[in-house]
Amino acid sequence: MFSAREVESRYSIILEGYNKVINQEGLCTLDMGKTQILPATLSYQGALAKTIADTKALLGEGAVKAQLETLKEIAGLNESLKSNLDALEKALIMKMQMC
Repeated sequence: MFSAREVESRYSIILEGYNKVINQEGLCTLDMGKTQILPATLSYQGALAKTIADTKALLGEGAVKAQLETLKEIAGLNESLKSNLDALEKALIMKMQMC
C-alpha cells in the first residue's frame, strides 16, 4: 500500500517520462515529415504535373482527366501535410518554451 505522497511522486515520475516520449515522438515525426515525406510527395506532384503536361500536349485535354483529378488530390494532401507539420512545429516550440 502506498501513501498519498508516494502515489503522487510515482504519478509525477510516470507523467514526466510520458511527456519526454511524446516530445521525442513529435520531434521525430516533424523531422521525418519535413526532410523525407514532404520532399518526396512534392517531387511526385511535380513529376505528375510534368507527365500531365506532356500527355496533354500529345493527346489533348481529354486524355488527362483522371490524372488531373489525381494531381488535385495530391496537391490538396500536400497542402494539408504542410499545414499539419507547421502546427506540430508550433506546438513543440510552445511546449519547449513552457519548460
